[in-house]
Amino acid sequence: MDLLGNLPGISSVFSLLGKSFSTKAFIIAALLPALVFVALNLLLIVPYLPSPASTQVINFSLTLPLLEDVKIEGQGLFYTLAPVVIGAALILLNTPIIKLYEGAFSWQRNFLFKPLLEQVRRRHRAKHEKLRALQDEYRRVAARLERGEGNPQALQLQLAALRSYTDEKPTASSIEELYLDLFSPGGVGWEMPFDEARLMPTRLGNAFAVIEEYPYRRYGMDGVTFWPRLIHVISEDYKTAIDSAKTNLDSLLNFSLLSGVLGLEFLTMAGYMLANDHRLTGGWFFAGWVAAWAIAYLFYRATVSATQSMGVQIAACFDLFRSALLEKFHLKRPKDLSVERAVWRNLAKFLVSGDAYYYPRLPEEDAKTKDK
Repeated sequence: MDLLGNLPGISSVFSLLGKSFSTKAFIIAALLPALVFVALNLLLIVPYLPSPASTQVINFSLTLPLLEDVKIEGQGLFYTLAPVVIGAALILLNTPIIKLYEGAFSWQRNFLFKPLLEQVRRRHRAKHEKLRALQDEYRRVAARLERGEGNPQALQLQLAALRSYTDEKPTASSIEELYLDLFSPGGVGWEMPFDEARLMPTRLGNAFAVIEEYPYRRYGMDGVTFWPRLIHVISEDYKTAIDSAKTNLDSLLNFSLLSGVLGLEFLTMAGYMLANDHRLTGGWFFAGWVAAWAIAYLFYRATVSATQSMGVQIAACFDLFRSALLEKFHLKRPKDLSVERAVWRNLAKFLVSGDAYYYPRLPEEDAKTKDK
């Protein structure tokens, strides 16, 4: 994975793919949040601005260059242009907005969100260290059995106890039991990746990290490398479902962002009103700030849930269509999972570095070469 370490996160790949928005997706994901934002500004902010400022905000005109006799002016122009401009900005800035909410920027990870990241790491270790220890013990016992050490029957029973169920109930120290606990609906396994190095300081960042980790842990496929290629071989039903999920995600995220911006405007207005001895109005604006940020947080949590739902669909695409992707590279999927993982890792290295040394060769191809 060293060659792949500097690639952008899978969230950036999804947001880049989402730049080719359809009209319907643009309306739902960007224009609708912008319309609500502009309407609330006109209703709640503009009337309380100083008179010259409020007049300047909405009273301006536009003369069309090719139609000199047509002049658009006043509030209608503001109502029309402002949401479109804001919506277009939300689409163009989709990648940095997602990275901001992920806590992916270095100044967030290393400074602003550093205590939060440490808290996430502590929670991760509390949930995953026992499972990791059991897996290591399982590998140790399996290696002893393979080398012919100890009592084979006793080692087999030990492996069964570590791995799974005894008398239809999980054992006190069962890998199966811990997996059920971690990956049950609402379990922490859907909230944060298994690999500690992938942890992010925010819930949204970890939701995207889980999506990125899934194909690699299962099949050795680097999600960032293969998703832009896999998207061309999945069925139309899955494409439609993922596009819809991405539109829903972006809409919720943009509502969260603009609610936060509106909250900052309320806070600024509260300070302005208090500075001019309008205490009652200032108090209402202060309450509006609290409410706007609470709403922004609720939209953010809804975004996390939408990301996890989209992740389930994307995981299914890797499960069902990876063979079709291999066929596009004129390779057959090996029957052995360990060989398949090696194929995907080498193919990813080839795609990233361009070195033919990494291009995977299946065992039967090596056998043919030796025969010649």
